[in-house]
Amino acid sequence: MSTGERSENKIKVKMNITVDVTPIAAFRWNEENAQKLRELRDKAGYSRQKLSDAVGVSVAYIQQLETPHVFINKPKKPTHTNLI
Repeated sequence: MSTGERSENKIKVKMNITVDVTPIAAFRWNEENAQKLRELRDKAGYSRQKLSDAVGVSVAYIQQLETPHVFINKPKKPTHTNLI
């Protein structure tokens, strides 16, 4: 709901907005999902770069989605190094 006051050419609006940020769905990404993404992308004639540009994510992220077996349980890069 919003309420407002009007004076000449100006409107002052006060708004009370509630947004539910609860996740709609949660799922595990797997090789079956990856295969489906690759098939749909290929069928639509999109390269990874073209899909990346169209949806606004990096090519590397699309690669990760299409090849989850490469990235699952991959050790993370260290945040610091120890010099001897």
